[in-house]
Amino acid sequence: GAIATDGPKGILGSAKNESSKRKAEKQAMAECQAKGGTCKLQMSYRNQCAVLVSGDSKFLVQRAESIEVATQIATSECSKVGVNCKVHYSECSYPERVQ
Repeated sequence: GAIATDGPKGILGSAKNESSKRKAEKQAMAECQAKGGTCKLQMSYRNQCAVLVSGDSKFLVQRAESIEVATQIATSECSKVGVNCKVHYSECSYPERVQ
């Protein structure tokens, strides 16, 4: 999976369950740009979960073994520097069994 953003415009692009890091990053950037953003890749993740949390003055991305753990970490960090911290994106990219 991957997350791309244009922070000043509040635009998010994401990808999940792509077959490669490159494909996930490309999809997230394309989705963000299609929404009118001047985008920056924030994170790619594999076999784990990711969240994007934002408050009044900052946004954070975090990856961890579950959405709950990633949310807890990101919300805690966001609350240290701002208020009204909320989850705006959460997703997991789990391993796939290949035969």
